[in-house]
Amino acid sequence: MNCFNKHFISSGSLFDSLNPVSVKSGTNLPVYTGQPFNFVPFSVQEVCKGLKLLDPRKSPGPDLLDPYFLKLAADFVAEPLTTLFNLTLDMNEIPSVWKSAFVIPLLQGGDPAVLTNYRPISNLSVLAKVLEALVCEQLKEFLHTNAILSEYQSELVHTYKYLGILIDDSLTFKPHVENLVKNLKLKLRFYFQNKLCFSFNKKKRLVAATFLPVLDYGDILYMNASAQCLRMVDIVYHASLRFITNRKFQTHHCELYSQVGWPALVSRRNSYLYSFIYKAIPGLLPSYICSLLAMKHAGRYCLRPHGYLLLSVSFARTEFGKRAFVHSAPLAWNKLQKELKMTEFISLSVFKSKLRILEAKSITCNCFN
Repeated sequence: MNCFNKHFISSGSLFDSLNPVSVKSGTNLPVYTGQPFNFVPFSVQEVCKGLKLLDPRKSPGPDLLDPYFLKLAADFVAEPLTTLFNLTLDMNEIPSVWKSAFVIPLLQGGDPAVLTNYRPISNLSVLAKVLEALVCEQLKEFLHTNAILSEYQSELVHTYKYLGILIDDSLTFKPHVENLVKNLKLKLRFYFQNKLCFSFNKKKRLVAATFLPVLDYGDILYMNASAQCLRMVDIVYHASLRFITNRKFQTHHCELYSQVGWPALVSRRNSYLYSFIYKAIPGLLPSYICSLLAMKHAGRYCLRPHGYLLLSVSFARTEFGKRAFVHSAPLAWNKLQKELKMTEFISLSVFKSKLRILEAKSITCNCFN
């Protein structure tokens, strides 16, 4: 452990040798002449809310309090903790244990014997984090209420729209899916209001031309959203199939797929992902995407060599990392190769025809087998 302590301390001391750089502000900061900021005593409701926002998966810090149990007992411990937090404001002092942290070395990759392959992770005291969140809320309210921040001050944006895709700060894609479903429901309303005006083939062409392009746009981005979000997309997709087939609400979705001849959305998304990967492997996409994929080469200890086109799968420790393209794309491609067993590259049109054959096979209902 001492070697980690010395390494992390020496890394932090590198900044001591740097000369401070003076930065000249390009704008005049607003001058505040009102009442100075003073802390307002915390209420039991605020503390209780802060406790319930704790992440139960986090590890305890030096205070040895588990966030999981604090969150469960929030309604019972909120009142004494409110007294403790308000006491720290009155005395301008916090417990010393709240100022410390458990530092854990996390291996980022490479040789575990090399110290530079580790980065420190600090587990802070849970109660200190709750107090900091409450203080932060009061400071933000004071700054915004009195218009102290400059108009050029950056602000945390929770959702950002880029090329028609709503990207949230947690990459859940829930805002995008909700907005997508909202727009598709407007189209469905028009469809059902005028369903008597179209035949089966006309309905199918109408949905294929005006509904599916909206549904498919960006699907390989939000395909890793939660099952609940993707379920909302499935519901509107099934509604469009009921419009085409004029079937009742209770109709099983496999019957809808079979009658219309379209696969499930998960099959459509996978096909688009496979085509995207197939373009990236030979370098037909931008370099920042192609560089994330590498062909897998048989090692010298491999006793069962094969000639299939497989990709090297990077190691991912967390669920968030497993959803990353650098990990999920090679994994999906290698799974596809169990079906296609490609030994050499073929034209993109031939590859897409093979995917359409797989989509046609997926239309067959296996739900009750």
